[in-house]
Amino acid sequence: MKKRILLRLGSTFLVLACIITASFFLIRLAPGGPFDAERAISPEIRAQLMRQYGLDQPLHVQYLHYIENLLHFDLGMSMKYPGKSVSGILSEGLPWSAGLGAFALLTALFFGISMAWLGVQMPGRNLDRWLTRISLVCLSLPGIIIAPLSVLIFSLWLGLLPAGLLEGPEHLVLPVFALAIPLAARIFLLMRDSIQTQTASTWFKAALGRGITSSTIFLRHVLRHAMAPVAAFLAPASAALLTGSIVIETVFILPGIGRHFIQAALNRDLTLITGTVIVYSAILLFFNLLADLLLMLLDPAKTDLEADP
Repeated sequence: MKKRILLRLGSTFLVLACIITASFFLIRLAPGGPFDAERAISPEIRAQLMRQYGLDQPLHVQYLHYIENLLHFDLGMSMKYPGKSVSGILSEGLPWSAGLGAFALLTALFFGISMAWLGVQMPGRNLDRWLTRISLVCLSLPGIIIAPLSVLIFSLWLGLLPAGLLEGPEHLVLPVFALAIPLAARIFLLMRDSIQTQTASTWFKAALGRGITSSTIFLRHVLRHAMAPVAAFLAPASAALLTGSIVIETVFILPGIGRHFIQAALNRDLTLITGTVIVYSAILLFFNLLADLLLMLLDPAKTDLEADP
């Protein structure tokens, strides 16, 4: 098992190295430069700026210099925010983005698992059918629709919640739910199918026949096995949170790293774009690895990290 874990760790670092290399060259080979939009800039000033950021050197030299700095956890200086490092800019926004994603994930797990248990308790009834229909609708709605729609209903029409910015806990309600709604719908459908399979098994009926309450069986046995598909879903769920947070932070004007990514792309800030891609990719790969390890603990028979025979 240790060998498999080490191989998975090695493959994770290899994928991250490929992403770093690809993002570095693709961004710099794209048309346009960070100083093309500057007005009335003289050739001397342009040459000085290019020299200041090392852009006058051959591309392979820039790459080696960037990797050397990256090994010291230095993502370089921003080309559009004078005097600010990329690490400093991302460190300011990352806690907000991570907090938003964590709250959204916890909210999705709570509502997804709760609704799945309620639906299984009443199979074939109106509640189960309506929960399934609502989940399918929520699953099909992207964040770019849910976010402005929630602002329209709860902020403009009902006046219950603020529409944007981050000035208090109430400002997080709409962004968290806008991110959590599609995830909760997916978790509900996964949990519902898994719980139905568990409750239809002979061991569950035998446990009920021995006088054990269904809630006790659910908490001690069914929930553990039913969480296996949810654990496998954590990796794509983290990807959805990462990509969805860019839209959510932009709509609600939140101080996360999503808005920095958009502004960096518009401003052609090469170092900030590359740094943001690296941070996003590292987080996504970490969640992939975490999901595999968690799946191994919940259901060792269904993971490729199981011990060699």
